[in-house]
Amino acid sequence: MKAAGNLRGELHEGRKTILLSLISNVPGIRYRELLKLSGFSNGVLFYHLTGLEQGGLVRVQRKLARKTTRYYPNNISEIESAILSHLRHQPLKEIILFILENRQCNFLDIVDYTGKAISTISSHLRYLKDEGIVSTKRSGQIFHYSLSNPELIADVVSKYKMSLIDKSTNNFIDMMDEL
Repeated sequence: MKAAGNLRGELHEGRKTILLSLISNVPGIRYRELLKLSGFSNGVLFYHLTGLEQGGLVRVQRKLARKTTRYYPNNISEIESAILSHLRHQPLKEIILFILENRQCNFLDIVDYTGKAISTISSHLRYLKDEGIVSTKRSGQIFHYSLSNPELIADVVSKYKMSLIDKSTNNFIDMMDEL
């Protein structure tokens, strides 16, 4: 009986280690992504994530308005977590990286770049402004958008580039490496 208890304990610790590794390698990972990557059943994943959260080993960010839950290792600051959560949402990431590359853009520049509907971009920019990621300056009828803290965002993109890899991120990282 004692051997079965030890085996169960080792299995339990092994699953926690797998989850901690996934969360560390992909900070801001969502529950569904963890479910897919870990191969755990829904109940097993929920049980272990709850234990990791209660044990203070991971930080959980729940946004009810957007119905998202993201998991972060504890060594990532709150501000980095907030930026990463925006960078994990593809349309927001496109907008943020475009503004980062161009320093300041007007609304139509962003619409043209993304190819998204005007109403969609307007909604995303309003959200980013409300979150403090983007700031606006008005010049006559035209609004110019810039990042509130471009250095911090560039630092987060550079620091977590391996977990954010895609074509647009690679272009920005290449550009930053050339400077």
